[in-house]
Amino acid sequence: MTIILKKEWEECYKSGQIPWDNFAQEELIDILNIYNIHPTTLLDIGCGTGSLCIKLGKRGFNTTGIDASPKAIEIANNKSGSFLSKFKVGDIFKKPLNKKFKFVVDTGCFHHNFNNHFVEIVANHLNSKGLWYSAIGSRERRAPFSVSKIPQVPPAFSSQDIADTVSSHFEVILLRTFSRITPSGTKVPFWSCLMRCLK
Repeated sequence: MTIILKKEWEECYKSGQIPWDNFAQEELIDILNIYNIHPTTLLDIGCGTGSLCIKLGKRGFNTTGIDASPKAIEIANNKSGSFLSKFKVGDIFKKPLNKKFKFVVDTGCFHHNFNNHFVEIVANHLNSKGLWYSAIGSRERRAPFSVSKIPQVPPAFSSQDIADTVSSHFEVILLRTFSRITPSGTKVPFWSCLMRCLK
């Protein structure tokens, strides 16, 4: 898997070329409705410009967003308004937050950091039996991943890859597919994954 460096993400936000900005929002809202998940404390890892935090803040969630890009957090703070959203520049791999949440979301962070360490970080930020939602690139019916300065198509994994990687800390409640159309018109499949912390 190719790693995209922090400075490359920062350049994307500075240039305004962030095609993933509203990614997976409607999919997540649908899951919240299906599982009757009520507003609670929520951490968005890799929150970008805060679009998801703000949308969920309007629904009553008390959201905290963290991203390694200072430019992304600057944009998030400028558009957040009076909703219950807090944004923080930080690298959660190097400095975890000293706080636990009932719900963690990431819409595109896990598949760029697909390993047990990321899973453990999520688990350590959750209260007992807390929920994790992740949107993850799917191997089903897709073109190979290629890196450019603006990542259009993310790394992809199978359902078995996901189950094997999260099983030490999470049980999978839901795993279904959805698609996103990139600005270039490519249809990219993703996994929509809802998990519950085992501890």
